Amino acid sequence: MQLPLLFFVVLYLFIPVSVLASNRMEHDKQLERIVFGRENYYASQPKNQKKAVEALECAVFLCIDQYNNTGNNDLRTLKEYGVPGLPENINAINYTAGYDHRKYTHIGWVPIMHPEKGEWNIRKEILLSTVNKVFDFGLFTDVNILGLKPAYTPQCDAFSALLYYIHILEDLAALKDYGQYKLEGAYVLPLARAHADTNSPDILWDLTTLYFPNLFSKSVKESFEYNELMQKSGSLAQSARSLVQRTGGIYNEERFLEYKNYTLEFLLLLQDYIPRLLRKESFFTSIFPPE
Repeated sequence: MQLPLLFFVVLYLFIPVSVLASNRMEHDKQLERIVFGRENYYASQPKNQKKAVEALECAVFLCIDQYNNTGNNDLRTLKEYGVPGLPENINAINYTAGYDHRKYTHIGWVPIMHPEKGEWNIRKEILLSTVNKVFDFGLFTDVNILGLKPAYTPQCDAFSALLYYIHILEDLAALKDYGQYKLEGAYVLPLARAHADTNSPDILWDLTTLYFPNLFSKSVKESFEYNELMQKSGSLAQSARSLVQRTGGIYNEERFLEYKNYTLEFLLLLQDYIPRLLRKESFFTSIFPPE
């Protein structure tokens, strides 16, 4: 890592745990940092933009972190915003769990194995439908035709996946030590595996191989910023996977902190590049105009 980036990663590591705890407020801040370029974006926006940001944040919560009867107000907010195809009430996705709730909703945008609780297909549909409502990706993408699910575009799916993985990365970044990593991190799709591929993905694989190419248009993918993001992400992935490949993997505090460093570095890369790239996309600027 370059020295300035290392400085911020180390600084991030020593923020008090109470601040890093992956609560709703911190997740919303992280979403706004990466998507809009700053954590207080919502507060400065006019009414329509505020409602759109709020809808995205409510949908991410319902998709990933709803359990133990939470989320009624979020579901109400999405209904008032006009998101189609929502469940009638929170019971459609609700389940009872503790810290292990992550094994039902944090295991990948397209889980290798379908989780046994949480109604993942309904949760995923909530986020897809909300993203599609906010950005209006095309004719007939927000209605059921002959009983079929809406035909979400690859760009809609990729933006939804980006929001999903921002949340998962923030949860990994909030793990405070190796003990918590063993307890809670075991349920989350990892940043990096020893060998990642279609049948055994990690977060870096999913974002760089599947979703970034679908999220950005051809002209944006030809830009210097996009190619630099991909190059830096690839280099980070190689280093993180080399760490996991070592004998024993992540088995002690020292290796956990090194692994966490890579998670924080990737978050900082996303914060640096994603807002600039999204501002080059008309689907995004038509709803969130440049300031």
